[in-house]
Amino acid sequence: MAMIELRQFSAGYPGRDWTVRNVDLTIQPGETVGLIGPNGSGKTTLIRGICSRIPSSGICRLAGETPGSAKALAQTVSMIPQRTSILFSIPVLDVVLMGLNSRLPLLAQPSAAQRQAARDLLRQVGMDGREEQDFLTLSEGQKQLVILARALMQDTPVLLLDEPDSALDYNNKHLLLDTVRSLCGNRERTVLLTMHDVNLAMQYCTRLVLLKDGELCGDLRLAEADAESLSSALRQIYPGTHVIRAGGHWIMLKEEPSCANR
Repeated sequence: MAMIELRQFSAGYPGRDWTVRNVDLTIQPGETVGLIGPNGSGKTTLIRGICSRIPSSGICRLAGETPGSAKALAQTVSMIPQRTSILFSIPVLDVVLMGLNSRLPLLAQPSAAQRQAARDLLRQVGMDGREEQDFLTLSEGQKQLVILARALMQDTPVLLLDEPDSALDYNNKHLLLDTVRSLCGNRERTVLLTMHDVNLAMQYCTRLVLLKDGELCGDLRLAEADAESLSSALRQIYPGTHVIRAGGHWIMLKEEPSCANR
C-alpha cells in the first residue's frame, strides 16, 4: 500500500490560480523522498496541500485513506514546518509531549513511560539536558531539533518536513537528517521533505522528485541513477550544473565558465 498517493493533485491559496498543478506521485513505505526545486516552484505549497492546510483538488490518499478529521490526520501525518508556531513560554520536554495530543484522551496526562520516551528523543536529536529550558530561549536551529523530536513522538507512518535544515549549522544539518534516516528507515516510515541543498538531498534521500513552475519535471531513484541522468534532470531546474560521484556520494557542481567567456 502506498503511503502517499496523489492523482491530478493541485493546491494553492484562496483567490489565486493553483500554485501546484496536476501532480501524480506515489511514495511507498520506507522511502525518503527529497522534493527539489528553485524558490517559488511550489514545494511548500505541495506539502501544505498534502496535509490539508490549504485548498486542494484531485486525489490525495495517505496510508490508503483520504484525509479526514484533524485528529485522524494527526495520527497519520506529522509535519515539521519551516518555522514553529509556538510563541509562548513552555518547557522543551512539554513541546515534545505535544506529539501525543492526537492520541491521548481529553485531559489525560502523559505516562511516565511516555515522558521517558520524550527524553530519549531529545537525546537522539542532541538536545538532552534541556528538558526544562524555556523553548523560546532556544536558537532557531535548536527549536527545529525539538520540533523534530515532537514529530517523532507523534509516531505517524508519514513524516512531512519543509526545509527542516534551513536554520541549522553544518553538524546539526547532518544530525537531523541522520536521525530522520535512521529512525524512519528502521520503522518503514515514509518521509517527504523539501530541500534547497541538492547535495544533502542526494546523500540522505532514496529518491528525488523535481518541481518547476508548479509542475513535476523529474523523478529519480538514486540507487538506479548515474551521473548523466542526474545531471540531465537537475539542469532543468539548475542550469549550468553537472553531477559527479566522489567519496561514495553524488555531488552537484556549478560548471566553470569556458575560457572564451572569461
